[in-house]
Amino acid sequence: MTTAIGPDQLCALFERVIQTSPYTRWSGVTIERCTQGEVVLLLGRREEMTQHHGYLHGAVIGYLIDSGCAWAAATVAGDVVTASYNVNVLAPATAPRFRCVARVVKAGRKLVFCRAEVFGLDGDEATLVATGDSVIASVGDDLSTFLARIEGG
Repeated sequence: MTTAIGPDQLCALFERVIQTSPYTRWSGVTIERCTQGEVVLLLGRREEMTQHHGYLHGAVIGYLIDSGCAWAAATVAGDVVTASYNVNVLAPATAPRFRCVARVVKAGRKLVFCRAEVFGLDGDEATLVATGDSVIASVGDDLSTFLARIEGG
């Protein structure tokens, strides 16, 4: 576990991560909220993200779950990588926008267990389209050190 860092610093850290990751930058994902143990991501659907039925591709849904859970885990564990994740698609992802809410379920010394929900957003309506679980592994720097390294790099 690491010392708590404020939500503004957390969001700034993840904004920096977005800028250093080509796929993440291409996706157009944005951060709606980040607090210790939780990250909320927003993504607009684009044609090149869809599959043959016009739904958001499962790989993009998996990306939201993977990134949301990894970033939620990073808020309590510092520098992390995904050890495993699964995706449960519950409904066609047809909405124009999507919100991923990812939370830490349990954090240990080396592994962090997370859960995410992906909602399709259409006007005022939010439809649960997928859920997922992740096991995230701590790989080194605690959150303060990771933040300093990212800010300096």
